[in-house]
Amino acid sequence: MLASRLNIGMWLLSAVVVLLAIVVWLPEPGDELTAYVLFPLFGIVAFSLMWTHYIGGAMRRYLGLDKDVLRTQFMVTSYIVLFCILVHPALLEFQLYLDGLGLPLQSLPAVYTEASERLAILAGATALICFLFYELHRFFRDKSWWTYVEWANVAAMLLILWHGFTLGGELKTDWFQTLWAFYGLSFVAAVIYSEYHKRRYDHGNELIT
Repeated sequence: MLASRLNIGMWLLSAVVVLLAIVVWLPEPGDELTAYVLFPLFGIVAFSLMWTHYIGGAMRRYLGLDKDVLRTQFMVTSYIVLFCILVHPALLEFQLYLDGLGLPLQSLPAVYTEASERLAILAGATALICFLFYELHRFFRDKSWWTYVEWANVAAMLLILWHGFTLGGELKTDWFQTLWAFYGLSFVAAVIYSEYHKRRYDHGNELIT
């Protein structure tokens, strides 16, 4: 019963965070739907779904359930996340190229001129590399060094939190700014609890799921 409720709850949570991402992103009526307008949505959806992975992992451990309970939810949403983290920067960079601003190393510094903006771009790029490397978990998760990849992904999530606060236009919306801060605080709490539980009860299991 608990397993079924958690599974349903995590599917519902995934749907809710995606819906909230769409709501805060929705352009004004009559606005042209360009790549510049569209690309932020994919970044918000990706982070929101990754957040559910950590929350689900912590809840599963708290309830004493096997990790297979959330395997399908994790797998399906992971594919969505992978798609989104690739499309998010690709849309922006492709449109900048079409607008004559050149390749990323030329176009991004031309558009993001403030030092904080450029650091946020670097943070996003670093996080993307970490997230993509995590996709190799099916091959290397049993290796002793895999824990460093997991912690790199924790750091990447924190980098994306800052990336969003610095560059995200949607973060100018008060309610979503509060929600983004909640994502951050609950993410940290989930990681701390999962690490505590892993060390005490299930040493060797992955941190995320």
